[in-house]
Amino acid sequence: MTVTILNALFLAECWREGARFDSTLTLGRLHCFMWSRDLQRIAQLLPSKSKFVESVKRGEVPPYMDDLFTAMGARRVDAMDASHFEGAAILQDLNEPLAAHLHSQYDAVVDTGTIEHVFNTPMACKNVMDALKVGGHFFAGLPANNYCGHGFYQFSAEFFYRVFSAENGFEMRKLFVAPAYVAGKWLDGPVFEVPDPKEVRGRVEIEGKRKMVFLVQAQKVRQEAAFARWPQQSDYSAIWSQGSADQLRKGGETTMLQSAAEAYGRIMGRIKGIGRLSERIRERRVWTRQSLGNSALKPHKWIE
Repeated sequence: MTVTILNALFLAECWREGARFDSTLTLGRLHCFMWSRDLQRIAQLLPSKSKFVESVKRGEVPPYMDDLFTAMGARRVDAMDASHFEGAAILQDLNEPLAAHLHSQYDAVVDTGTIEHVFNTPMACKNVMDALKVGGHFFAGLPANNYCGHGFYQFSAEFFYRVFSAENGFEMRKLFVAPAYVAGKWLDGPVFEVPDPKEVRGRVEIEGKRKMVFLVQAQKVRQEAAFARWPQQSDYSAIWSQGSADQLRKGGETTMLQSAAEAYGRIMGRIKGIGRLSERIRERRVWTRQSLGNSALKPHKWIE
């Protein structure tokens, strides 16, 4: 679990906009994955008299990031982990329900790379929700694309909007996506806001050739029983609410304008076919080349 320049800029922005870190719970002990230049950049955003800023001025690189949260007003910083390997104060397997005495104890819960390693993801999310006070925030930097094999899961915008929803007592404040790591360097962006698929009435599918992360800020606005009903993907829910597939087919009459649009679409599809074929060939070559460079992978030939 790490804090990179991207995570730090996100947390500092949320703090400067009013999010409180008075009592902070980190999932795992958060290592510092920033160079001196990154730390100096973050230090300029924080109170000059804080322990974090003073240590940065001395040229120190902290092993863990507790002092970052202290600089943002934390009077209590607890680390939770499944083992005491890194000295976490609270021993808790997030696959299992959160201990009752930890409910509603924290103004901030911060995850910069834990939940994707927890097999029972719904329980891990419920534990985060239960740990927060009403008014508290969940902050996360979690894998989007190109982290296959890093943990059990990669996530989508749909996942975060449906989990941290009004039904569960939450409101999403920010959801950003950004490249995380390229050519041996942790990046600070560029960052893009990601809308709710339910609001745009369609799937928000994000592609990229690099490791990408979501930055999440969700606020607990009232006490609710998390997952009293399981989330459903928003585009399916919208379709189901319109009736059965047979009813939709019977109810749709094709107009002349629709017929013309469909014909135009078919023509354009054929024109673009050559470009798509070229793209598929190129992608097959790229995929083959990078896979042959991975010693863990073995080529397979289909029996025909």
